[in-house]
Amino acid sequence: MEKNEETETLDDLFKFGFEAIKDLEQMDATDAKYAQTVAEAIEKLEQCTTFVNQLNLFSINEKVEEIATPVLKFLLLPAFLSTLATRKRDDRLLILEQSEIYLEDFLKRCTEYGLTSWTGRKSDDGEGNRSLEQAARDRNSKINRYKEGQRLESLLLEVEKKIEVGSAQDDEVRDYYLNLIQFWCNKAVDDLDLVEHEKQILKFMRSKPQETEEKEPVKRKPFKPFIITKSAEQKKVFGAGYPSLPILSVDEFYEQKYGKDGKGGAEGSGHCPGGHSLQKWAEDPEANERALDGEAAEKEDKVTNDDPDELARMRSWDDWKDEHRRGEGNRKNMG
Repeated sequence: MEKNEETETLDDLFKFGFEAIKDLEQMDATDAKYAQTVAEAIEKLEQCTTFVNQLNLFSINEKVEEIATPVLKFLLLPAFLSTLATRKRDDRLLILEQSEIYLEDFLKRCTEYGLTSWTGRKSDDGEGNRSLEQAARDRNSKINRYKEGQRLESLLLEVEKKIEVGSAQDDEVRDYYLNLIQFWCNKAVDDLDLVEHEKQILKFMRSKPQETEEKEPVKRKPFKPFIITKSAEQKKVFGAGYPSLPILSVDEFYEQKYGKDGKGGAEGSGHCPGGHSLQKWAEDPEANERALDGEAAEKEDKVTNDDPDELARMRSWDDWKDEHRRGEGNRKNMG
């Protein structure tokens, strides 16, 4: 298979393609070498087909008995090209149409030589339905082809071993190629049905409008954590306005919350609900709950008793919400 193209004979080209088909059965379709093997095999068999046509090895006026034994195998070229075509990764519908042409050409030629009883494509009736009797006949025919295929495959393997070691007789070699052709005829009939079925599915899918458009992925706001640096020096490095980075040092945060004396001053936000500082909350965790409960009860009493200040505050808040849309001032994140 590594001979120069100028010295390759018809037998060399045919053997290359035949061996490639066998190798592909054992290869993973995702293997990088798979596509290369398919392409090389197709090239060799197409070249072989060209030479067969140029030499006029077959004639419509002759019978199969008149075909020389070494020439018989070249009847298989369209069948081989069909199975290789379906292994390509091009447009699937075009591949199926190409495979269909090869299969019909192969079966027609074999029918002319009396090598198969194929009667052509079966068309459905006007309503596109087959009768139950026809469906049963087709099913039985498929079962018979499967059984015959197993029988032929067993015979072929037995004779192949003799051919490889050169111990096969001339009549055994001829029977081998006739059985091989019959095996591929049965396979071609089944493949033709599969191709037609897959074509119908593809055409239907392509003619069907897309019912749903692809949804754009939901855009989420970038997560920007608020963190505190450990020192004023780190704050200088990051910068107060740097996105998602610290704006206060630990010392500044503590001073704002607790006051310079550490007891919680009036400046900043040092006082918490109920007059408790963050430091006191840490010392007495239950004080937080008591303070919040007290504030909630006090607010409820004000609302119940129609406290003027509380009602005014609530009306002012409602008016402000009516005049300002949510996120109106957030120009940085465009929220």
